[in-house]
Amino acid sequence: MALQWWPAHCSPASVNHAAAHALLNEAHRRMVDDAARAHTEFDQAVRSLGGAAGMLGARLQICRALCSLHLNQIARLQAEAAALLDTARTLPWPAEAPPRPTHFEPGQAREFLDATLVHLARRGLIAFATAGTLLGLVRDGALLPNDKDLDLVVPFRALDEACRAVRELGWEDSWVALNASNYRCFVHADSGITLDLIGYDSDPAGAGVLGGWWPQGLAREDGRLLRFSEFQITRQQSERGPYWALSEPRQMLEELYGPGWVTPDPHFDAILGTPALVAHNAFTHAWGHLRLGEAWINGRRAPFSRLLALLARLDPADPLLPLARAIEAQA
Repeated sequence: MALQWWPAHCSPASVNHAAAHALLNEAHRRMVDDAARAHTEFDQAVRSLGGAAGMLGARLQICRALCSLHLNQIARLQAEAAALLDTARTLPWPAEAPPRPTHFEPGQAREFLDATLVHLARRGLIAFATAGTLLGLVRDGALLPNDKDLDLVVPFRALDEACRAVRELGWEDSWVALNASNYRCFVHADSGITLDLIGYDSDPAGAGVLGGWWPQGLAREDGRLLRFSEFQITRQQSERGPYWALSEPRQMLEELYGPGWVTPDPHFDAILGTPALVAHNAFTHAWGHLRLGEAWINGRRAPFSRLLALLARLDPADPLLPLARAIEAQA
């Protein structure tokens, strides 16, 4: 009876594909509205397509996995990332996707960066550049032209207050799949430029500072936990006003990117390749496998191979390595 509404010229398979395409076209909105419900919808669509889902099924699988990431269902995320790679093994390598357009124009982004740092300092809040933002400023004297966002760190205890302060400048909260207690993402509506605020804390186990991503509902050590040496910050002055900056930014950059940070490396994986990573755990395994699937689905062979080699170094016994190598061999 459930099939009676189908037009006579449509088969169940064609209707399932049409519904799956419609769901995929609304994937982001559905994840933003309700990630748990969206996961159920993606899961049902994957199952309805069956074993011959092809690239459509793979794209639904990665949407399903992103929902699990947002919900911090790590065991489920791991299983879904493995299923995505298993699908990839049965398909030819996709054509390389064109670069995704970004709204990151370095000159305009630098204006927003400077204004935001000064605004936070005037509110009595410590915030300073990190990650790719810091790398560009120190190594190149300018923001990286291929960057996608601005990266600032603040003391974890002041993260909520810093969020309120940046909203005063027109930054609006933006949904991302990563759901961490010390991470917030914003977008500037007028430009589309995005801003990441990341909280850091002192290391209770001894000297040092903890950063990275601390997934909601999990212990910090069960997320992507980074440990840095103690650092000093200084209050500096620009034409706009006072702001905070690292006294020795090169120390932070070496701990983030290793001694080779001075040489541009477009395929360096800053998430798992950073020397500051405390441990390769269930969360980072699942993240790495999901990123492998993402690289494959976008036809990016060099990043896939580079990440695969990194994962093999982090855990030579990773059970998904043979599957990933089989996918790599098809390229």
